[in-house]
Amino acid sequence: MPSGAGDVQVGLETVRSFVDTTDLPHFRIVVAIPSSLASAAQKLYAETFAEDSITLMTLGTGVSKHQIASALKQNSSTILLCPYSMMLKFGLAFIESKIKTPMDLIIFATAHILRAGGFHSLGARDDILPANRRVFISARHMFGMAPGALLAPGQEPGFPEEAPQSKFGPEVYRLAHDDAERKEMTVPIRLQIIESTKVSDVAKELVDLHVKLGINSIYIAPEQPRLAAALSELLSELTDGRCKVTTGANNSEASIDALLVSGSQPSYVELAQEFPRLAKWQPEKSNGFIIAAGAAKNHAAAAWMAFAIEDSRAEEALQRTSVEFGRVDRRLKWNELPYELRSLVNRGARRQAEIAIARGVEALGDPWDIWLGRLLAYQDRHKNANARFLATQFGHELGAWLQSQRQQWERGTLKERKVARLKGLGVMLDPDVEMFAKGLSELRMYVSQQRKRVVPWNYVSDSSFRLGEWVVEQRTLQRRGKLSLQRQQLLREAFFLWQPAEAPSSMFEHPEDPEAADVTHAIEDELRSLRWQTITQRRAIFRAMVLRHHPDISESKYANDAIRFLSDVKDWFLAGH
Repeated sequence: MPSGAGDVQVGLETVRSFVDTTDLPHFRIVVAIPSSLASAAQKLYAETFAEDSITLMTLGTGVSKHQIASALKQNSSTILLCPYSMMLKFGLAFIESKIKTPMDLIIFATAHILRAGGFHSLGARDDILPANRRVFISARHMFGMAPGALLAPGQEPGFPEEAPQSKFGPEVYRLAHDDAERKEMTVPIRLQIIESTKVSDVAKELVDLHVKLGINSIYIAPEQPRLAAALSELLSELTDGRCKVTTGANNSEASIDALLVSGSQPSYVELAQEFPRLAKWQPEKSNGFIIAAGAAKNHAAAAWMAFAIEDSRAEEALQRTSVEFGRVDRRLKWNELPYELRSLVNRGARRQAEIAIARGVEALGDPWDIWLGRLLAYQDRHKNANARFLATQFGHELGAWLQSQRQQWERGTLKERKVARLKGLGVMLDPDVEMFAKGLSELRMYVSQQRKRVVPWNYVSDSSFRLGEWVVEQRTLQRRGKLSLQRQQLLREAFFLWQPAEAPSSMFEHPEDPEAADVTHAIEDELRSLRWQTITQRRAIFRAMVLRHHPDISESKYANDAIRFLSDVKDWFLAGH
């Protein structure tokens, strides 16, 4: 379920169903909720279970660990409403209570908040907080990673590493954002950029938003009492009390029109926890707005982090933006941005929006995606993604980066998703093996189509493969003794035409007698070691070798085999200049 689309109600129905069907004499249930929904949840649960003999307890900041442990130990059915901000205290209380039996049921409303990691995700860890059953309520993909996602469950944004199979259980309730909006359960959330940071100027801009967008209630997060008091006084005068500003625990309204980002280091988790109220549908409310100052770098970054937790579409669009940023090596213009991001920014202030999105990419983007964009730019220019080691793109050492990816692949540390993306561009992670296979395929195709085995040195195939140069390279490797017997055999099967001076040892015939073969192999090794002498020296060497192994001179019983072998390799040894 998306934020504000009945998260508490769905969790309540799950608890109600459990209570009605369980045969346990007493049970213990924990409902994890955003702090902003604690008051509404308390009222709903109190009304629903008013006639049941169930202890209902909301874990506020004034509740101690001892009180939590006592509630867990009592022999009666207990439902604990635990804000995510209290999850650490609850976990410590459970551990210190030394209770051996697991919780009967744990429910997580707006479960994507757990993706922020840290103490927020403690409830999902069975080694810390064991439970017989867990239910996660979220609009997000909770089974491992969504395609192309930057974040994985339990990881901090800014460190976008893939995760193995998710720790989230099989019971996940989802309703798409679009469906929830059509059912008038939620409204879309938009990012609104303001230019000012001075209180009096901010108040004037908020008045303008009040008039144009119908914003009547603004909540400041993180909590800023002095700022809230100053803005409340100014807006009360400028709007005749129609636009109100609140912060902290003094606002228990189920729905708010706007969320004003404040502070030097705003917490994206605190912003995300306010999304349920921001997205909750109300009559005449068409949007919920996150208001961030364009001049405050951390405000935009925190807003995009909150969006990434809330909406997988925004998260994936930020990833694509990172790739495109690397491809063009500059900040993207408004029309170049993915629609998923542009649709989240309220109309107007496009320049500030471009900057805000760029800051979101800086905060959330994986540097690997930016490098991938540079590789795409290299491919656009050279029609080939296999950059050489010294290759650069926009002044960045692209070849060295690509080599490091190959090394990671060889060690088995390059993630499968990244391997797939690189191979999708045609990158050869094992260039030697993959290039030989490609050349072999092109050679077979050439022989089949051209009906000849001689490949011109400058021949380039229809797929832009330099087959002529590849053939020359194979000849060179063979002459240097660096072409394996397996590859020589594959080349023979592909009708590779060897020149006399290049005939590989696999084409020489040795005697079947093992001892005679030892003699001829020794002759071959000696000839190969002398192959690089001048033609005059080679002629003298060959004459001397013939005399040495001649049956009239040599006492070896394999002299005839040696002479026959020398006759076979004469053209090869004396070929060339």
